[in-house]
Amino acid sequence: MSLANLSLRGVTKRFGGLTAVSSVDLDVAEGSIAAIIGPNGAGKTTLFNLITGVYAPSEGSISFEARDVRRALDRRAIELGTSVAAGCALLGVAIAAGVPAFEALVSGYRYAEPFAWGAGLGRALSAFGERAVGVVLGALAGTAVGAGGYAVTWRRGRVRPHLLARQGFGRTFQNIRLFKDMSVLGNVLVGLHPRLEAGFWASLLRLPSQRREEAGARAEATGLLEFVGLADRRDALAKNLPYGDQRRLEIARALALRPKVLLLDEPTSGMNPNETQALTRLIGEIRERFRVTVVLIEHHMKVVMGISERVTVLDHGAKIAEGTPAEVSAHPAVIEAYLGKGDEDVE
Repeated sequence: MSLANLSLRGVTKRFGGLTAVSSVDLDVAEGSIAAIIGPNGAGKTTLFNLITGVYAPSEGSISFEARDVRRALDRRAIELGTSVAAGCALLGVAIAAGVPAFEALVSGYRYAEPFAWGAGLGRALSAFGERAVGVVLGALAGTAVGAGGYAVTWRRGRVRPHLLARQGFGRTFQNIRLFKDMSVLGNVLVGLHPRLEAGFWASLLRLPSQRREEAGARAEATGLLEFVGLADRRDALAKNLPYGDQRRLEIARALALRPKVLLLDEPTSGMNPNETQALTRLIGEIRERFRVTVVLIEHHMKVVMGISERVTVLDHGAKIAEGTPAEVSAHPAVIEAYLGKGDEDVE
């Protein structure tokens, strides 16, 4: 078996007093098709949301290609953090030098008396001297700027879905989430957007480089639609597609990210047997053509047993079994989770 390129260790997620996912360990081998199954409310979608950055784990670690995804900082976050640090350093130098602007601020505040409490505070501050008070106010301002910059930098640097999408995660959702009033082609182009490099001015001025990039994106999006069988509906609105085709479109949009790991949340939900069989074949073709690792949540056991190489079973947020489809299907804990205890066990 290939080395795991997605690994979870002791992952737990709590919502107040409710533990939705409890100490889950999971390894997904590169290039494999793995399934996560379990009864309704077992924590399957919550686990997907943790992997893709929608939620942050309460405990545990999630690593991708041997790196903790929670430590991922994009280039802009690093630049922002550096700028904030440099700005605070310059502000500290200005405070130490006693910039006259701070003294002027104190003087202007002390003699402006729009409120009684303002005048009183101004007189109290004047006892320490305008220069000293200016330094104090400057220090407070620098602290506020530094704290704000730190908060913004942390927010940009923590795991968020768009950062993980750039790292190689693509997903679909249990409830279809398309841009329903956009065209089929437009939905796939949205998935390609993080890969485009043309900046604001290149796009505004329609420079040749931007036009070439846009033409390439349209060609790639059209190719993905051909792969999923929707090329003839490229100009239709997404909301006008049949349910099964909307599922295919969502997969095409996820593939547009060029993911290394593709997470499919109940991809055959609501499909008839023929659509289910066709989509099952498509998932296998996706793995072979795009060399992508596939992780799916699925209630349709025929699909799970037909294409999965490894199955993980959750119940009440905890992992109760793991193994090959044959091993899992015969596991007593799995049978109990799905069917309940036998009459002889009920008191």
